[in-house]
Amino acid sequence: HKIIIFEPYLNDNAFVYYKKFANALKTKTLLLTFKEIIYKSKIKDSFLLCIANKMLHKGVDDLLDAYDNAVHLPLILIGNYSAEQLVKASQKNVRVIRYVSQRQLFCLYNKMVGLVVPSLDEGYGLPGCYCRQLGKPLLVRQIDTFQEIYGNYPVYFNSKDDLKNKLRKFYELKKFTKEKVRTWKQCAADYDNLINATFK
Repeated sequence: HKIIIFEPYLNDNAFVYYKKFANALKTKTLLLTFKEIIYKSKIKDSFLLCIANKMLHKGVDDLLDAYDNAVHLPLILIGNYSAEQLVKASQKNVRVIRYVSQRQLFCLYNKMVGLVVPSLDEGYGLPGCYCRQLGKPLLVRQIDTFQEIYGNYPVYFNSKDDLKNKLRKFYELKKFTKEKVRTWKQCAADYDNLINATFK
């Protein structure tokens, strides 16, 4: 097994951090840059993407438990994760990117096969909106926020077993088409109108 981290900005403390867990697993730590994963890796244009962090409400542990060898697409996680999550990811050969720029993130959106959002609770959910704009497959947990924001666009899952089954059949889920998503300018105008109406 390998802990694979695509990280252009690792400092000395980060190297010590990853080396510690690599030694515990008796494995090597492979450090690649964003450029290497996009332009040189075999998975550069055929992967599932998840943008989250180590917080429990993000549901990453459920995703790592559900992801197995029967899923025929590599999984890339973007974000800051706990040591336990990194170890679990390495055992399943899940790629982890701790940091990407906005430009790199949109590059990943364009190249991904689809997006997985396992959150147990969210205030909104921007990654899914970008996914809709691109017409890419979107697999999300069935929670009120996502049903309100995404409507009928995504495929929903409601349990870890359901997630596992749908990850294995990702190509067969449904046909997705691009949707027009409201711009920041439109949202700001709505907010401005709401404030004006409230304080008239």
